[in-house]
Amino acid sequence: MPYLIAAVVVLGVLCGLNLMLLLAVVRRLKEHARVLADRPGAGGARLPEAGSAVGHFDALSTDGEAVSRRALEPGTLVGFFSPGCGPCTENLPKFTAYAAALPGGRDQVLAVIAGADDSEEMRVALARVSRVVVEAHGGPVAAAFGVSAFPTFCVLDGESVITAAGFDLSALPKPITA
Repeated sequence: MPYLIAAVVVLGVLCGLNLMLLLAVVRRLKEHARVLADRPGAGGARLPEAGSAVGHFDALSTDGEAVSRRALEPGTLVGFFSPGCGPCTENLPKFTAYAAALPGGRDQVLAVIAGADDSEEMRVALARVSRVVVEAHGGPVAAAFGVSAFPTFCVLDGESVITAAGFDLSALPKPITA
């Protein structure tokens, strides 16, 4: 009889430990799901697909220059930002450094800021290295590229086809310096 009692006690302790381990795993999975939901591109947002053509659009840069699909040079870097977006602010210095390394200068880079509210600081930083278009969320340029999350970065070929896209600049090819 004492062996049976000892076996039941050991089995009870093992079941208790198993339950505690299960609760720890569930808590960890909930935390992991929250972290994944907070990353750029989460919530059903998709990247523009490499190999897809950019739709037609017409816009004016903050300098008053007309910008359209036809005006984009081969190898153009396009970045989409939104004021108040944490990842946009984090990637802004990386984007300006990447853009400064491109051989074509400002004509080789297009930056689109979605939302005019509180965009002045971002616009000034981007204007040093790119043509800047400020538009409402879901504006014509973002719609032409199929952008649904910020930040989004694309590189185009000579036919206005997206060759690379990412929520982070690491997804793009390294710029070839002249």
